[in-house]
Amino acid sequence: MHQRILLSFFIFLSLFAFAQTYEVQYVSSYNGKVNADQPFTIVWANEKENFILNTKIREQKAEFPYEITKIEKPSNTIISYAFLKPDEIISTSDSESVRKQTFEFTNETKKILGYTCKKSSHQNQFKYH
Repeated sequence: MHQRILLSFFIFLSLFAFAQTYEVQYVSSYNGKVNADQPFTIVWANEKENFILNTKIREQKAEFPYEITKIEKPSNTIISYAFLKPDEIISTSDSESVRKQTFEFTNETKKILGYTCKKSSHQNQFKYH
């Protein structure tokens, strides 16, 4: 049962690839330190939706429980799928949190993958857009 659900989900994700989709991989850090044992976080993004998962999930080597997040556009609805056991999946949907975020752009810019990005802050956190 687990393999059928996971296979269905990955078939859906492969259909996602027909749109112009970008893949970004990164590692997370805390206080400037990277945990060497963590898998890469993967973001697949196109004009309709984004998916957030990690390399262990993509390679079907993740241990339970694990989570895949989808962001639907233009509504910016966040849907999280939690795979608890081989035959147990739950999900949540949040259409408010992204809409409530506000960013203040600074004059600082940085080139990322050939794009000029502008630095912004949100509750003392800085990001490039």
